[in-house]
Amino acid sequence: MKTAKYFKIAGLLVGLSLLTGCELIGNLFKPTISLSGETSVYAGDQLSLQVLTNPADKAIAAADLVWSSSNATIIDPTDADGGFNCYALKPGSTTISLASVKAANITEHTVSVLAKPLTAATWIDDSLNSAPRWYSFEAAAGTTYRLEWLDEDAGAGDAANLAAEVVAADMTTPVLAPVSHYELATPPTFTSASAQTVYVVVRPQTAADTGSFRLRLSESSAAATTKSWTILYYSDADCDLEDALLVDVAELQAGLKADADINVILLIDRIPLYSSDSLVLGENFEDTRLYRLLPAGYERIAGDDTYLPQITTTSAYEANMGDADTLRRFIAFGKLAYPADHYALFLSNHGGGARSAGSGDSAETSSVKAVCWDDTDGGDCLYTAELSDVLTEAHSVDLLAFDACLMGTIEVAYQYRPGTGDFNADYLVASAPTVWGSGFPYTAILERLRPIAGDNGSPDSTLGGNELYYDPASLTARQFGAVIVEEQKDDSLAAGSGGSGESLALIDLSLVAAAKAELDDLAVLLYAAGEKADTETLRGSLTTVPTLHYFAATDENEWVSYPYFDLHHLASRLAASANFSAAILDQATALANAVDAAVVHSFGNADYSGFIGGKNGLSVFFPDGDRIYSSPAEPLWAFQWWYNSIETNVWWTGGHFYGKLAACQDGQNASINAVGNWFELLDAWFDPANGADGGGNGYQW
Repeated sequence: MKTAKYFKIAGLLVGLSLLTGCELIGNLFKPTISLSGETSVYAGDQLSLQVLTNPADKAIAAADLVWSSSNATIIDPTDADGGFNCYALKPGSTTISLASVKAANITEHTVSVLAKPLTAATWIDDSLNSAPRWYSFEAAAGTTYRLEWLDEDAGAGDAANLAAEVVAADMTTPVLAPVSHYELATPPTFTSASAQTVYVVVRPQTAADTGSFRLRLSESSAAATTKSWTILYYSDADCDLEDALLVDVAELQAGLKADADINVILLIDRIPLYSSDSLVLGENFEDTRLYRLLPAGYERIAGDDTYLPQITTTSAYEANMGDADTLRRFIAFGKLAYPADHYALFLSNHGGGARSAGSGDSAETSSVKAVCWDDTDGGDCLYTAELSDVLTEAHSVDLLAFDACLMGTIEVAYQYRPGTGDFNADYLVASAPTVWGSGFPYTAILERLRPIAGDNGSPDSTLGGNELYYDPASLTARQFGAVIVEEQKDDSLAAGSGGSGESLALIDLSLVAAAKAELDDLAVLLYAAGEKADTETLRGSLTTVPTLHYFAATDENEWVSYPYFDLHHLASRLAASANFSAAILDQATALANAVDAAVVHSFGNADYSGFIGGKNGLSVFFPDGDRIYSSPAEPLWAFQWWYNSIETNVWWTGGHFYGKLAACQDGQNASINAVGNWFELLDAWFDPANGADGGGNGYQW
């Protein structure tokens, strides 16, 4: 028995020896492996390692390589390719291991992942591809810092795809929560409790996000004092209104009082053709300059190194005021350098409503719809949807005021309503018709924005009683807008017949979406009932136009460019008509009520018979689309392609801008040959063929 057991054990040992020997012999025929490459890399950069085999001719396929990391939060080799190319995720040290069943050994490679150092008040320009970027900063005890950064790839209107945050030395504890704005007009701050290393981390929002950006940390003691209001005045005097706009600047200086807690920041672009004035701003010039207006004076100021570095106190820089990026940079500069509790943005120049002529437009297709033409820069202008494409929510203001013609449309109001995630305002001041060149009476407006009690003794036909003074510290955007409407009314009435064509409205933009929804519901009912003829009769055509309108009906070019009708009056007339169904009448009443709610204050002088303050003053685009234009003999709707939901220059190249109106986009019926909103109703009525090519304007309803 002992002998038998002995032989069993001996046989087992022999078997094991034979197996081990086979493995050893097998390994003699396998290559050895090693790794060559970087031993340090910055977080966010790609680590590249090369696999070496010995002998060199016995390469091992990538599928047979097994990678691992001693700390996968620093470098995760899961997605490494055969040559090991993968991104470093955060600072630290890790050991990369490589094994293979076809290799005689396991090899290791230790890598240090570093954070890029930041220097206080110094901008750093960088980019990332999928992996976060880490930056180290030595924060001083008790010092407050502000984080300034720009996600530069979101500048064309894309949603911001990067987020920046600050974490403590343990790389986990938050110091400053992630901020994903494209640009921070009012940078967030943090105070370091002790002398410590902190990390600024820029992360992609999703694994697929990439982008370029700028950032810096600065001591926040350099920040300007916050005032109650900052007025950002965008004066495009690079046109035939140069004289009038310089008068406006003088009025702003005269109206601003020393006790008013208000910044007035002016960006003005001039032209050599129309005025040689050297009194208002100290000299005659034809470039673009920045000023801080003072009581009865001014201070020429320089832009910063981020937003307006081209403008200094001695520069002769020519900015294109018709480029939305110029406006974007001006707002960002103003908010950063002159912070306030509230912001008002004034755009002063020509205006035309929802769109305007591009430099490539032909005579037949030109229209005047937008604001701020810059004559020196090829007549470029700010298109309504362009502002939404280029500006972001960070540039939003409390009050948006157009000292320009024809901007009081529901299409413009809807574009800049709050709650969209894009540039917006709480209130809009705008005129449905054209306005006189002298613009708003700024002296009278600013003289009422003072921290004194009582009134100025003049009756207030907008709010009732006498015209009150408003302390800027408690001034609301609604009150500010009411002051503008009232003073413009007083000024235009004082001009007698010269002001008979003036009108102005204050619109609550938070209520415009409801009015637009009622308009769209009305459009659906009108289309379903086949009520084109009756609706057009009610609107009017040629020179017989019974509905309140804001253009010269005797001019066929104005029927092309801006056939704007008062939306409340149109709805009220429709609701009182005997030619429509009960459902349509009820819907028209609902529309009139919604417009009434959105129009806070308004006036219309003698040229607008029947105008009701607080109800009228908001227009809608309603063309006579089938009417044949004199030359070329085409329907008017063929020349109104810009009133559109699509990007018209993509569909119809050669400078045919701009389309993309939110009022045209939202509420569409996804089905073909079906109407969901006002724009689709107009397109169905005036472009009924509706082929796959979209017909005359490229849109298939």
